[in-house]
Amino acid sequence: MSTPQKNFSIRMGYQPPQPVQIDSMSDTLSSDIFNFIWNEYFSDLGLFVNNEPRYGGNAVQENNFRKTWTQFFHRPASDFSSSVFTSDLNDRYRSLSWFSKYDFLEFCIMNLKANTTRIETLCKHINSDVLEPNVAGFRFVKSLLVPVTSSTDLNTINTALKTSIGSGHFKKAVKELAKRKKRNTNQIAIEAISGAESAAKVFVQAKDSQKDPSNKTLGQLIKIIKDDHLLTINNAYSESMSKLYGYLSDAIRHGNLPNETEEISLAEAIYILELCSAFTNYLTAELAD
Repeated sequence: MSTPQKNFSIRMGYQPPQPVQIDSMSDTLSSDIFNFIWNEYFSDLGLFVNNEPRYGGNAVQENNFRKTWTQFFHRPASDFSSSVFTSDLNDRYRSLSWFSKYDFLEFCIMNLKANTTRIETLCKHINSDVLEPNVAGFRFVKSLLVPVTSSTDLNTINTALKTSIGSGHFKKAVKELAKRKKRNTNQIAIEAISGAESAAKVFVQAKDSQKDPSNKTLGQLIKIIKDDHLLTINNAYSESMSKLYGYLSDAIRHGNLPNETEEISLAEAIYILELCSAFTNYLTAELAD
């Protein structure tokens, strides 16, 4: 994913860069999201939608409208007996809170038929064409919006999700990360480190068939990797992963977090997910060589 070019006024310092929108949504981002959705799902509609037969119209997009009207906005289906103006969709969207607009975006991605056939392609386009240029604090991973603001970090997590080793744990971590309410940041970290642990077991078994890594912890596996010189990586990186595992095992798995907090911060959980994803990707690449 390429980094979008900053416009003239920002490059020249006449206008400050847009801050990351993690708990708000600018009017520009709101409009860009709606325009993207309209072009994909509703652009061929006329002035209104009703129950009368339409010749030459877009039946798929009319169905998209009905689903949105009744299932997202929870308006009565009987409205269509007299017709509903398509402009009403924009009016209702504009009245939503900033986070509900993201709900609307996810609903359309998951439930409507788009001009672009694959959801994965659609999510990639809205990441690169709408969310990233507007410095939105969220990106699509698979079909879920998660609070990941860097395209580099996003690619790292996406790559880990596609690996054959540890991907199940990373999928659970991303699913937890995508929650807006009752998000368990500790669980994100646990799933991430478990994914790295699963990857390390596969790696050790593949590199030395005489060893049985099935009952080993990540810390023990990293020691094997280091002692047996199974990787050419600098020892400092292995040691950092080992220390991370030690911290997570003691603080989260055994409940020894500081008294003033019961959960790690969201930023820390994302960092751990990214680090474990990168470690898994590295092991996968080494196995492929």
